[in-house]
Amino acid sequence: MDIEAQQKIGAEEKSPRKTARNKPERPSTAFLDGLRGIAALCVFHQHLLGDNGQSNEYASYERYGIIRAAFLRLIYQGGPAAVAIFFVLSGFVLSQSALSTIGLAQWKQCRLQLLAAIVRRPVRLYLPCIAVALIIALLMRLPHNVYPDALWYNRQDTFWHEMKHFVKHSVDFFNPFQGFKCRITIITTLSCGQFLPIPKPYAAGALISVALVLLYKALWWQACFIAGVAIALIHSDTSGGSPTSWRSRVWVRSCLAYVVFGGGFYLLSQPADDGHQDISAQTTGWSFLTSLIPSNYDGANYYRFWQSCGAALCVLSLLYTGFLQTILCLRPIQFLGKVSFMLYIVHMPLFMCVGDRWRRALGNTPYMSEPKWWDSVLLVPEHGPGGIQLRWLVEWTSILALVLFTAHLGTSYIDEPSVRLSKRLADSVGLGRKKAT
Repeated sequence: MDIEAQQKIGAEEKSPRKTARNKPERPSTAFLDGLRGIAALCVFHQHLLGDNGQSNEYASYERYGIIRAAFLRLIYQGGPAAVAIFFVLSGFVLSQSALSTIGLAQWKQCRLQLLAAIVRRPVRLYLPCIAVALIIALLMRLPHNVYPDALWYNRQDTFWHEMKHFVKHSVDFFNPFQGFKCRITIITTLSCGQFLPIPKPYAAGALISVALVLLYKALWWQACFIAGVAIALIHSDTSGGSPTSWRSRVWVRSCLAYVVFGGGFYLLSQPADDGHQDISAQTTGWSFLTSLIPSNYDGANYYRFWQSCGAALCVLSLLYTGFLQTILCLRPIQFLGKVSFMLYIVHMPLFMCVGDRWRRALGNTPYMSEPKWWDSVLLVPEHGPGGIQLRWLVEWTSILALVLFTAHLGTSYIDEPSVRLSKRLADSVGLGRKKAT
């Protein structure tokens, strides 16, 4: 009997371990990957919309229409809002691990993590961009104008000159030791570091104050990054640990979070037309808010003010909205998050190489362009209301499928190897996670 009991106990101990291995727990902030994926999709959508050569039936210049309604217009012109979200997420994700070690007073480990990030981040961010740029340089040498010239770049005379041009510009652009013009960012980062040793509520308040000052000065992307750091600090103070009076009122926090998310989502949906601030001022519900934009913002970036505020509010509220987190953790959205970086890199090159030709084949011939033999060979009629015409839906789904497939390949063979290489480099200089603990 003792042997049978031991066998049963052993079987019970093995089964949950096997289940845990088969179904690993999802990270607590996996929904932010989904948010990043949706943001990348918004950038893709707006760039495709602005490069299609069609009429403005569903573009951002019409004052009225269902697609110009608040919230819905983010589907068609959510690119600027997505960029603000990217910066807030960067501040949150990059500071999360360091803040956790600071909270445990593990200063040496925090220092090693920051030093490791200095080694990892340039490799992780620059190497995929260099690889894609090299592929484009090689495609430029193919015959029959497979990869066309751009307004800002023309192919070189020979292959040698093409490679020389690629190396020169890559070194100039990706050189980590070049002069840094944004000195205010360095000063702000160092000053924010002084807030971290003080109690978290005061540190978060100080960081938010710094972010507001930067936002008023039209340094919107720095403000978004600092806001992300403040949100990470707030999240580290309200997650885990012993229950507090605030945590015990979960339903109050959840209701408040949904209200904040709605307000942030509305701010993100500000009409964003470069140089057309009057459109925002004339849009229903935005006249007063547009008048509150500081004078430091010119016509080219006036929308950055409220969209930066909306991005910070949305990211903060998502940390406490379980239903929205569940939606962002769905597999298709998580896939978008996984390939979001490469999607962001490859979508414009694919537009130039394939997208323009495909749209012309479907019937969208750019105004005053030179005729091509493939114009309208697969003509699709423009049936349907503005914004969801049949031709547009065919364009969008087919080009999106190509971009996602290419982004998946880039993630598997360029992005993920770059991440592994960056970790190995950090390990080789003694800054790996195992040596930091």
